[in-house]
Amino acid sequence: MSSPSDSPAPFVLFDFRDPAAAAAWFAIDDGVMGGRSRSGLVSTADGTALFAGVVSLENGGGFASVRAANPGPNLTAYAALRLRLRGDGHTYKLSLKSTRDFDGVLYQASFATVADTWEEFDIPLDGFRPTFRGRPVPQAGASHVRAAGPLDLTKRRAMRERPRTSAAVPGSWRTS
Repeated sequence: MSSPSDSPAPFVLFDFRDPAAAAAWFAIDDGVMGGRSRSGLVSTADGTALFAGVVSLENGGGFASVRAANPGPNLTAYAALRLRLRGDGHTYKLSLKSTRDFDGVLYQASFATVADTWEEFDIPLDGFRPTFRGRPVPQAGASHVRAAGPLDLTKRRAMRERPRTSAAVPGSWRTS
């Protein structure tokens, strides 16, 4: 990591002590493809936000996500995003976009949480990988991830050991 003298000052993308920060997020669940999952992000009384919902495999579904339209300034001067959250033992994906388009290439990074434990995740910006509708898009390159654009937090169906051959595990979750 670089020294403080050559790094820009940290800034907070979302301060959930302000209820308006949670109001900036909206659900994009698998209903966009006929699925039945549902989720949401709400402000809590203790100054955090709660991302919760149910992932359903009905009608070919299997994901629930929330999106904030614009997380802030250009990220070019930064090396990583830091998330502070209390997990539930599930794995999530954080996604960035380089454009404000609704659909298109997402740059994704996964992180696994520990149940009922507050954690900080430093996710290097060069660790985000381009995908389109869940599939890798290596030709998109990683250089665009530093541009500010929509930010997504996604909970996908849980898969046991080998995702291509194992059964998906639907269910509810919550993380704050």
